[in-house]
Amino acid sequence: MIHPATSRARISAKRSRVFPPRALLILLILPAMSASARHQQSGVDHQSALLREMTSWSSLRVRVRYDQTLHVPRPDGRAGGGGGIDHDYIETALGQRLFEIRMSVEGGSVARQCGYSDGRRFARVDFHRDKRGDRARTIGIANSFMSEASEGYVQRPHPLRFLYVGLKPLYEVLADTKPYGEASHLDRTCDLFRFTVAGPSRTQDLIYWLDRRTSIPLRVEAYPVGGSPGDARPFWRWEAHSLDTVQGYHLPLRSTYTSYQQQDDHATDRPSLVNRVEVQSVEFNKEYPASMFWPTFTPGAQVIDAVGNDGIYTVPDPNPPPPAGTIAAPAIEANPERGWSEALPTTATLLGLLVLVVGLTLWWRRR
Repeated sequence: MIHPATSRARISAKRSRVFPPRALLILLILPAMSASARHQQSGVDHQSALLREMTSWSSLRVRVRYDQTLHVPRPDGRAGGGGGIDHDYIETALGQRLFEIRMSVEGGSVARQCGYSDGRRFARVDFHRDKRGDRARTIGIANSFMSEASEGYVQRPHPLRFLYVGLKPLYEVLADTKPYGEASHLDRTCDLFRFTVAGPSRTQDLIYWLDRRTSIPLRVEAYPVGGSPGDARPFWRWEAHSLDTVQGYHLPLRSTYTSYQQQDDHATDRPSLVNRVEVQSVEFNKEYPASMFWPTFTPGAQVIDAVGNDGIYTVPDPNPPPPAGTIAAPAIEANPERGWSEALPTTATLLGLLVLVVGLTLWWRRR
């Protein structure tokens, strides 16, 4: 990110060991762009356009709704169903990230998970719901954001996910790649790029369709290594249904992700899952408190620390109940000192009682 204030860059350098300051990032990347990479056969400088789209804001927040349909039988043998998924994602130029995922399934149950990063540390929280609301069940502290390290792909909602190739920004991997063809999507000319990415289950070729005017991906397909639309079917496909402009930035607000059933390690034309994706809101350059980007360690939550020396432990209750069978000591009320004016009524009463006792004694002896 290009910031005119050098103080912001200093703060970023101090706080982030994982994400370098964006100003420094730009200085490192721009000189590496050769003339052939920056002005490729289409005459379009995709790297510079994507660099602006992905780094020229101080913060980004998107809320995305997925309507999901399953087309394969469930493990229990019932027909495929569906549900809804809601994503709320925030990212700042300082490397801070918050990713909340809510999944609703048939029957009305809701599962919630949040990923956090304060720019240096990473945590993931799984919640459960009781009569008091959502409460943290497990808090995992790890070396990477959510499942990025294990999956090899960034954890961001659609369509932001496709501004990356695996874990690398698209503008970075374009440095040594040339388009191998062109196609049309949404009546817009697109340059086609091929990238090989190793995932947790397979290595596959991803074909990106970049809009020639804005450089934004409008379609991404996954094929076997060396495969192409002419001789193979995709494992999955994401395609935009619109290309929109929000506060001067471009992104598709409506899209569909489809994965296909496989047979003998080859994709068929039968879908296994369809996600209809709608970006419900987008906000750029808002300010967020730093406390948003690290979880609250609520009492009773189990913490799994894979980074430090704490291991696995349960967050203690700061006010634990007394052990069973114990009797609480009675409360002792501390009264403030009283002045003579407050003590006089009591003193007079005691003197009166004393006179009464003496009088009764004398009366008894005289009987």
